[in-house]
Amino acid sequence: RLLRGLIGNNNALKGAERELNQIEVYRANLLALDRYRRKPLEGRLRTLEIFETTRPGKPLRQEKLDWSALWEGSTRQHPVPGKDSGDMLTGENGRVLAALLRERLKEAFREQKRWLSTRRRTSKSGRRIRGKLPEGI
Repeated sequence: RLLRGLIGNNNALKGAERELNQIEVYRANLLALDRYRRKPLEGRLRTLEIFETTRPGKPLRQEKLDWSALWEGSTRQHPVPGKDSGDMLTGENGRVLAALLRERLKEAFREQKRWLSTRRRTSKSGRRIRGKLPEGI
C-alpha cells in the first residue's frame, strides 16, 4: 500500500530529496573550508562595506558584530532585502543588491579619481607628496 501511494504522488519524496541536497551542500561547504587558504589582501583597502539581509520574520540577533574590532578603517553597513545570503541574491532582492553595489562602486571610483587629480596637481608644483586616500573610500 505504501509503495502504491508513493508512485502516484510526485511530492511524496520531495522532502527526502531536499534533505539529501542539504547534506550534499553541507559536505561541499566543509570540503571548501578545508581547502581554503587565506591570502593577505593586496593593495590599500579603503573601506569595509557590509551587505546584510534584513531577515524579515526572524528575531534580531542579540549580539551585533562589532566590525570596528576587526578593521581599523571606515566601515559601512548596508541592509538589503532577503531572509539569508542566498535569498538576497535572487529575484528582486538581487536587483536591489546589484543597484546598491553599482552605486557604491561608482562612488569609490569617483573618490579615487578626485584623489588622483588632487595628487597630480600637487605634484606638478614640485612638492613631494605622501598621499593618503580620504576615509571611506
